[in-house]
Amino acid sequence: MSTANGAAGGFRQPAPDSPRNFTGPPLPRIREDAATYQGLAAVFSWAEASAEAAIRWYLWRKTSRSRWSKACRGLAILFGVGGGLVPLLHAANAGMPAPEWGFVLLASAGGFLLADRLFGFSSSWMRFMHTQAVLQSELNEIRVSYLAWLSRNAGHDTPPPDQVEEFFHLVEALVAATARAVVQETSMWADDLLAQLEQTAAGLVLPAPTARSTLEGSISPAHRQQAPTRPTGT
Repeated sequence: MSTANGAAGGFRQPAPDSPRNFTGPPLPRIREDAATYQGLAAVFSWAEASAEAAIRWYLWRKTSRSRWSKACRGLAILFGVGGGLVPLLHAANAGMPAPEWGFVLLASAGGFLLADRLFGFSSSWMRFMHTQAVLQSELNEIRVSYLAWLSRNAGHDTPPPDQVEEFFHLVEALVAATARAVVQETSMWADDLLAQLEQTAAGLVLPAPTARSTLEGSISPAHRQQAPTRPTGT
């Protein structure tokens, strides 16, 4: 899709260096006999840029999720404290809002916590922080190994075949570590989403035995004794 068609359709492809771009750069094209330091450096730069693209994406998503998480939890604390203070203020001054408003504030506090749970702001924030840290650690480790590989082959015009094979093991390790971290985070997101859907469905549907026990529990023993009994046939 071209840029013009994308703009007309309401979709614009993010820039290569944008944090919204998760795909990373394309694989560089080198000749089969171009096992030179320059050609191998292009391959390593591709793997490095792919990992950096994933890191930028998680940093970008972490920022927005942290804001929503802090907002929901901050409002929950504010409304919760307010709900506890309203009855005390009304007891000290009858002109203050009625104590019933405290229940409204407490319910609002619970609503903010529920929204944080259902939309996964805090959980996704922690997932993104963890995945970003794992990716950065793996990338730095491979970078050090790559520098060590360069130092071992500093005296050669072109790297020997066994060193070329070792180089591609480094690239393979970096690519595999990036994919593994992303797949693990995606799996954690799917499990978290499934748990949220199950909790939501369980809260919307009240089983019949539970409804009956709740109704019976709301009837006082005095009312139970006064309840008429059904006459039996003689």
